[in-house]
Amino acid sequence: MDESRHRIFSFDYIRRVPFHPDRFLKWINNNSSCRLCSKGTIWLATRNHLAISFSLCGEKWSISPEGLWHAAIADEGQYSNDILKSIQDHDWDEQWGDRLTSLKVFCSPYDKEKVINTLDSALLNVDEITSNWMFFNDPLPKFDWLSILQKQVIFLKNDRNYYD
Repeated sequence: MDESRHRIFSFDYIRRVPFHPDRFLKWINNNSSCRLCSKGTIWLATRNHLAISFSLCGEKWSISPEGLWHAAIADEGQYSNDILKSIQDHDWDEQWGDRLTSLKVFCSPYDKEKVINTLDSALLNVDEITSNWMFFNDPLPKFDWLSILQKQVIFLKNDRNYYD
């Protein structure tokens, strides 16, 4: 038996550029029939204020809102300077704040580089970064904004002490 055929590789895929929703859905559809699993948080260009939970295993995949990025809340002036400083002391980017894609990927029989390259091709390119992201076609399932805001209020009430 060829054991290399049955190996599972895992790696972290982290990027500070958002996915283009059309290309990300194409990536999902192109990988749904292979033995690839992934789980984590994604950043979609058309939903710039939302951290989105994503999971894919074989043909099954899901996305759901995790809540607002801290950077989106900070942009609206909703944090005190002390809380904002505490947040920025964590993994904070000057341009994007805490926005990022962070996925744990398990793949077989594909190699790590092929999966990375196909995921990277779903990210915004240099020209798209400077365009208006809201005009991109977004074929992914829509979210209920009321439930997102309710989750965020609960999070802010319960998590205030985290940054003290």
